[in-house]
Amino acid sequence: MKNDEIDAIQAMSELIGKSKSDTIRILLTPSIIQAKTAMETKSVLKAAKARLNAEMEQSKLIRELAKKSEIQTDLNLGEYAYDLQTA
Repeated sequence: MKNDEIDAIQAMSELIGKSKSDTIRILLTPSIIQAKTAMETKSVLKAAKARLNAEMEQSKLIRELAKKSEIQTDLNLGEYAYDLQTA
């Protein structure tokens, strides 16, 4: 991981009062659930549904992060930015 990614995880963990390990686990949970469900059921559709349910639960964390952030902060994560302009 790059230093700016580690800094972002550190900031998230401080805002939600969890360790960095717990924060990373929370962020990875939807993908883990999707992969586990796909392996268990052999169904991509069931795996996608399981991931969506996990992402809905994860969105509670994202809302909590947004509320607890005191100011709008630039975390310098430019490589994760997407250009959504139409052609």
